[in-house]
Amino acid sequence: MAGPAQNRAQNRALNWAAAAGPVAREGAEPVVSILARKRTRRSLLLALIVLGAVLAWQSLRGQAETYVPGENTEGLTDSLGRALPDDRPPLLMTEVAQSSGLVMRHFPGVRSNRLPEDMGSGVALGDVDGDGDTDAYLVNLGPLPHGPGNLPLDDDRADADARCRLFANDGAGRFTDVTDASGAGLEVMGMAAAFLDREGDGDLDLLVTAYGTCHLLDNDGAGAFRDVSAASGIDRYLGFWSGVATGDPDRDGDVDAYVCGYVQFDEASLDPTSSSMQYGADIPALINPSAFEGARNLLLLNDGEGAFEDGAEAAGVADPDGRGLGAMFCDLTGDGLPDLYVANDVSDNALLMNMGDGTFGDITARALVGDYRGAMGLAVADFDGDADPDLFITHWVAQENALYANLAGDLGEGAQSPPAMFMDEADRYGLGQVALHTVGWGASFVDLDSDGRLDLHVANGHTIPVRDNKLLLIPQRDHLFWNAGPGRGFFELGEVAGEALAEETVSRGSASFDLELDGDPDLLVMVHGSGPRLLRNDTPLAGRTALVVRLRQPTGNTFALGARVELRVGGGAGAGAGGGGDGDGGSGSTSGGGDRGGGPAPGAVQVRWLGSQGSYLSQHAVGQTGFGLGGATRAESLTVVWPDGVSEVLHDVPADRLVTWTRGSPPRLEPLPGRVAAWRASAGTPPPDPAQRRRFHELVDQAADLRIAGQPRAAAASYERALSLWPGHDECLYYLANCWLEAGDTAAATQGFELVTLIHPRSSRAWMQRGKLLLSSASARAEVAAGAGSRAVVAAGVEASSGSGAASPAAADDLSHTLDQARDCFERAQDINGEESGPVLQLGLVELLAGRLDDAALRFEEAARTNARDVPSRYFGGYLAWRRGDAARAQALLDEARAVSSGAAGRGHSVSAEGDTATGEALTATTPARAQRGLARWHDVHQRDAGIEAEYGALASELP
Repeated sequence: MAGPAQNRAQNRALNWAAAAGPVAREGAEPVVSILARKRTRRSLLLALIVLGAVLAWQSLRGQAETYVPGENTEGLTDSLGRALPDDRPPLLMTEVAQSSGLVMRHFPGVRSNRLPEDMGSGVALGDVDGDGDTDAYLVNLGPLPHGPGNLPLDDDRADADARCRLFANDGAGRFTDVTDASGAGLEVMGMAAAFLDREGDGDLDLLVTAYGTCHLLDNDGAGAFRDVSAASGIDRYLGFWSGVATGDPDRDGDVDAYVCGYVQFDEASLDPTSSSMQYGADIPALINPSAFEGARNLLLLNDGEGAFEDGAEAAGVADPDGRGLGAMFCDLTGDGLPDLYVANDVSDNALLMNMGDGTFGDITARALVGDYRGAMGLAVADFDGDADPDLFITHWVAQENALYANLAGDLGEGAQSPPAMFMDEADRYGLGQVALHTVGWGASFVDLDSDGRLDLHVANGHTIPVRDNKLLLIPQRDHLFWNAGPGRGFFELGEVAGEALAEETVSRGSASFDLELDGDPDLLVMVHGSGPRLLRNDTPLAGRTALVVRLRQPTGNTFALGARVELRVGGGAGAGAGGGGDGDGGSGSTSGGGDRGGGPAPGAVQVRWLGSQGSYLSQHAVGQTGFGLGGATRAESLTVVWPDGVSEVLHDVPADRLVTWTRGSPPRLEPLPGRVAAWRASAGTPPPDPAQRRRFHELVDQAADLRIAGQPRAAAASYERALSLWPGHDECLYYLANCWLEAGDTAAATQGFELVTLIHPRSSRAWMQRGKLLLSSASARAEVAAGAGSRAVVAAGVEASSGSGAASPAAADDLSHTLDQARDCFERAQDINGEESGPVLQLGLVELLAGRLDDAALRFEEAARTNARDVPSRYFGGYLAWRRGDAARAQALLDEARAVSSGAAGRGHSVSAEGDTATGEALTATTPARAQRGLARWHDVHQRDAGIEAEYGALASELP
């Protein structure tokens, strides 16, 4: 028997020879030849020479020790590992399924050596109830259906609860079993599950594959499901259905599904007592996939109303000879169309190119991904940072993993090449031989240490029974690979990443998500015969920053499956290797401020493909992805290429934010809820190290000096470094936000004050500053709502134009919402400090912009009565008197405003309203933004001697 090294060399030689062959599937559009005819002949000759050399080498090694999985083999298994580098991160994954409430017994029965029993199951992750948190659906293995071709089966599952189960996430790391209330408790021999919005109504429906048929459950929007398998046409297709890929391959705007058929499982065709020897183990025929013919796959095309029809054969993607276990849609050829990759067990994988006319062409051989090994799971990601998608495939024992690096980015611009070309680089990057012992299943590319590079988790578990107990399968340890970057590859850190990953299990499906929305990815793994394992990422991330991006579309493919998300890393403290962090205390930086051992360089690009990640029988969190930023305080840009190819760009995105982006609307940014909770917990706790405490106070003093000297950006950098030592410190957070405001960065300031109020909800001054920024935005929006046709500055630095000069109902609604937010901020400030006149004045301005003039007048009168030096209450009180026709009262209040203002003259004006308490001067004389012009006129009223008609007439032209 050939050893794994010989098999690997044979496969590569055959693969090279096949690469020069014709496109396999008829009707495929011709692709550019890899070589000219003359060079093709040379390639074929070279391939034959290589193959001959391999065969000769194999014959010479006939006496070599036979490799047996699980046993040491001299010269092979004793050299699989790589020495762990000293700079490896302290990755830590903690198993918390039981404590989080995520409890289910998987496969509550007795193995009877039948193939369907050993293959499942998977998990699906998505927000089914619309509360913003990721819920979990766990697929179970129920009784094997009786029917033609199935032998009688007696086990203890008749009375066991073998239902699939749905768990609701509360956002704080706890799950509640809502199976009964939701109606999602299918009892089937389940394989995979996938959430999708079949009707384009904005909620996630559920597709479940099983041995027998597929099932479709419709979501009512609140997490309650009803079975629509028959109504949708799903239940008419019978077979052994396995993996699912969802997307919009025909680009008609709705979500379609590709369902893999595994084998034509027919027990009656085999002697149930027959078996064969494989690697020293006696393998029953009924669990050997090679004993059964392959099965066709389905392309379930959505009619837009939620009904489906199989179009696989017409599209050229039925792949009837393959033993399909997984598939995914992704643009692998760079033409903007979603191609299809299918992972087949003991049969050739398939790369099918989307031709743009509803059909696909088979380019497997030319792309160098034709691989006959036993493929189980797959994952796609840009692991090497060259902005094109690469493929990772898990295999059966003794077959290694495959890492197909996409060569598109390596050929150079203008180079003539096929639509796609890959090379298996698993051994080069440390992902190949390390897996000789294992059977790999689910796979997830995730940035576990937020350094900007994608790491890799692989779920492992055998299909061969334990020698002394045929009812059990051999457990194996999952792999956790750290991506050390270009030139270094991956290092397997599972044994040093916590007790959970040192444990051996029979893992199957796996998927990634952000359990607590804290910016670091977590993992959910289904263990055959046991239950789920929830691996919470507890890696220390001091100074590391992240972004979570959530995409939605208003209709059709509402969860933006197939969208490409591109992040360009910006600067800021800690950006790039060896960034400017100070110390390594705290649970994470509120604004960056320190890189613990490297990260993406400024300008580096990270790419994600939504809904295209792959795995095994599983689905990662739908409509959501994440980025590690190292220690960068912001991203230079975030670009979304929506599934139809239209792109939108958001510039200057602060770190540690949840970005919720609905197509066509300004993105909404908010601090990551999970990080806010951690910062709140650490806000009152100084750094434990005395040297760090001293450094913290040095940085704060330095920042204060720079702030008073009128250097807000330099001051902000010092505050950020201080925050890397003491995350959540109230003074640092508050003055950092003020520095951004003084520097003219209203987006960063808005996010900063919001963060202060989240961590320190009793900070009256932060509520005031947050409310003033909202009021400033509302003033600009008021112009739009009034039909001025001007541009309104909105959150996160995005500009929205009203287009025409006509009033916009949407703009009016937006204005009302913004004013409501501002009112809430000022009312909170007033509740905290009821003696201050500032909140009363600002509430008057809110009512003024809202058009509630009587309420505004009362607020201004109260503020003026409380504070004899308050200029704006008198100025705007006079304006309202002028509007009522009370000229005498208007003139009196205007005169009072000028008198009080004249007494305060010479102190300047600062956008942040913060000053030097020693001199009484403003920090800077920054000119107010144009959006504040109407509400800011009172600042220099003492410099104008215009009468009430001229003064208030000008003000009226600037207010709604």
